[in-house]
Amino acid sequence: MGRWSAALALGVWIALAALLAGARWLGQQAAAPGFPLPQADGCWQGVCFLDLAPDLIPATLNAHPGVVPGSARRVVNPAAPGEQRVRFLVRQGGRVYAVELVHDAASYYLAPEAPWLRLGDVVTAWGAPERITLLADQIGLHYPAQSLVVFVLHRGAGTATRLAPSDAVVGLAVLRREPAGAEGRVYYPPSSGWRGFGVYHFED
Repeated sequence: MGRWSAALALGVWIALAALLAGARWLGQQAAAPGFPLPQADGCWQGVCFLDLAPDLIPATLNAHPGVVPGSARRVVNPAAPGEQRVRFLVRQGGRVYAVELVHDAASYYLAPEAPWLRLGDVVTAWGAPERITLLADQIGLHYPAQSLVVFVLHRGAGTATRLAPSDAVVGLAVLRREPAGAEGRVYYPPSSGWRGFGVYHFED
């Protein structure tokens, strides 16, 4: 009787493990982000914004097969006259995404005019971030290997916040890679190591 019970328990455990593995695989397939994320080399869809002269960015985007032709245009921000901004439309997976690009010599930032990514999409694609930081009304999730920072809205009170897979991504920043041998990145407080989705309490 004891052997039958042990065999039955083992069979149930194997079946549950197989079901969980299958559910995870299906979830990862379904969770693939619609909006294309930056690549590991810091470029986006083959466009390396940090290597392009600002005047060439609109024409380069308009010639890109994933961008709606003629949609890329420079935008002037009266509050920051020296800032470089380009708005354009991206076609991906049967949808059109309106995006604003803010760029300078050290970084570029992609911001949506409507939410086009969820935090769960990013974690599925890139894995867990190394560090998260509290930035006034936003949370920054840092991926130093990709020189990428992902931003979601701060949902909480004071220095407490809650992160969930359904959180809308409000921006993606790609930083120029530091030269080899440079010192490690500094994370200014309040910050925390990644502990999964849930509530974080930051210390000042």
